Amino acid sequence: MIDAGPRPKRARVAILAACLGAVITFGSGVPAASAMSALPCDHRYGASATWTHSSDGLRTKTAFLPEMLAFQYGAGFTVFESASNAGRPPLSARKAAYRTGRLRPSLYFRGDLGGPAELAAESRWFYETFGRWPSALSYAKGVDDDSYAVTKYVFGARNSRWEEQTAYGMSRENAGTALGNPWTEFLPDHASSMPSSTRFHDMAVRETRSGGDPNPYYDMPLSEVISATVDVAESAVAARGWYTDFTHWSGPSGPQLTSFVSAHMDALDAAGTPVARIPYDVAAQHAFLRDSAECALTANPDGSVHLTVGWSYPYANPPLRAVSIPLSVNVDLEDTALEGHDIDAIGDAGIQKIGDDEYVVEVPFRREGSAVRLVATTTPAYDDLTPPSVEVTSSGTVVRFTTNRPTKAVLFVATAQSQNALAAEVVWRSSGRASSHQVDMATGQTYVGANVQTFSSSPNPLRLYLGVMDARGRSALVPVNEGSADTLFVGVAPSVRVPYRSSTLLSARLLDAGATPLPARPPAVQMEAAPGTWKTVATAVAIAGTPGSYRARIVPGSAGPTRYRFRFYGDSVYESATSRVVTTMPCARLSVSVPRNGRSATVSIAPAHRGARIVMEVQRRSGGRWRRARTLIRTTSNRSLRVALGVSRGSYRIRATHADATHARSFSPWRTFRVP
Repeated sequence: MIDAGPRPKRARVAILAACLGAVITFGSGVPAASAMSALPCDHRYGASATWTHSSDGLRTKTAFLPEMLAFQYGAGFTVFESASNAGRPPLSARKAAYRTGRLRPSLYFRGDLGGPAELAAESRWFYETFGRWPSALSYAKGVDDDSYAVTKYVFGARNSRWEEQTAYGMSRENAGTALGNPWTEFLPDHASSMPSSTRFHDMAVRETRSGGDPNPYYDMPLSEVISATVDVAESAVAARGWYTDFTHWSGPSGPQLTSFVSAHMDALDAAGTPVARIPYDVAAQHAFLRDSAECALTANPDGSVHLTVGWSYPYANPPLRAVSIPLSVNVDLEDTALEGHDIDAIGDAGIQKIGDDEYVVEVPFRREGSAVRLVATTTPAYDDLTPPSVEVTSSGTVVRFTTNRPTKAVLFVATAQSQNALAAEVVWRSSGRASSHQVDMATGQTYVGANVQTFSSSPNPLRLYLGVMDARGRSALVPVNEGSADTLFVGVAPSVRVPYRSSTLLSARLLDAGATPLPARPPAVQMEAAPGTWKTVATAVAIAGTPGSYRARIVPGSAGPTRYRFRFYGDSVYESATSRVVTTMPCARLSVSVPRNGRSATVSIAPAHRGARIVMEVQRRSGGRWRRARTLIRTTSNRSLRVALGVSRGSYRIRATHADATHARSFSPWRTFRVP
């Protein structure tokens, strides 16, 4: 996300001096090409500076708060990933987050484990996992011994150390000037190990490093640390540079991380100049493309203008397969046939209008050379840099989101003070862009994970927040039910487990329970008697100590699968709602008989079915208690099975258990017998 608005026109440079390979046309009735200029932008989208924020992985307890903040502030955050990541949300959940766009993975290189061979293997893993080659990496533990090799694989490598110093406000880039002076070119000796500008939170909690300079921020109040990082970011913007922060998201609390991000976003807004708030690897890619580009404009006889970009790479064998973004090119069309006209691009290119006859054109990368044809139009479609707008409507349990342009969307659930909540979770995602999204909270599309139980005693009721992002990376976070705090948008999130006997325990939870009074009438448990027809079979009971939670025990039948749901009745506070539907499997009927001598047992199962696995638990009476004697496991396709027990003299009891893919777990009654 960058700030929009006209800027003073940059000084134009003659095309032969500014861009190699320009073509000048004379005698054709069109202005000479020397009257035009095209220069690669220093920063993506033609911004004046770049701001990035990254971490070394999603943690389970903080997985979705950074994503919410990224949507809210229109920023792209980076998550450095490796094949050895552990203690994270499941890979499927992380990949889903990356598909919806505000978080973007890059490579976390464990150079202490294997060197260049490990880097090659990790790059291949990244490609096979995320569908693109990595274009940037972060060193683990500051080990950059293999920095000489990394530019064969990526365009930029982040580090936290430089000359025995750390990036706690003391690195050579603490002014964030990697894209300004003195490093005007993105060459391997610099790009292969770039210290971060700061490391928020670590600055406040790390002690003096052995053999290094003391950390001046140690034990500094967090507010002062945030202020210090903002000062560095402001210096980077003033220098037209690149500010980069790295923070372990497992460290700061929700309010701390929120305070850091919001303070920086406020500072960038106040700077009065456009700042690209983009992922780390996107910034590294654009810096490489900028330093490789040879631009040219050609005026055509039909009044159109041809923008071409050739590539002359600043170092040998760059990893071109890792390029996944276009180059932003500043184009001035004054004194051309397009002067005073709105323009469009023939070719896959976005266009910003930033001044009179001045534009930023997004030129797609092509190895053999890139080209975009600019033409006059009366219906321009310039990139809209404002956040998407969202209209929220609901009917019963169906919530509809309408946006002013196609967006991806993510629905979060959190407390009313969502930015202060560590356990914000994702309720629903749509990784396909559309102008209208619809969620039925009662159909089973909605599932809220275990972390939400931490909110059950919260004084703030749960709230829904929708994050949306368009094709150009503009995003917004809007409250869904903030204006109607007592409306039950999400009904329940039931789960199924089988604790004992032939029972199935169903549980459900009102997500808006907390400070809001509970409904006076408990929910009913309904069974699907016929397709689309529901019959109430039980009344749920409240679970003590967990407001808004209910449970009910049902006994599955033996005829086939049975579908159940909870029905919540509305009152003056809540709308009526139904839960998602759960299906219970039928139970097989088991019985055990033991002959008088107690040397064997016969187990009967109905219905008989192929591959029925039967577990027989035998217990012996000893010291006034039943103690396990042995466990026998057999598989049968017959209605009955006879098993030798192999037990000595004494008093015993036995029962049989069965469960498989088509049957819920069921038990026979205990059968007591004696071996003489």
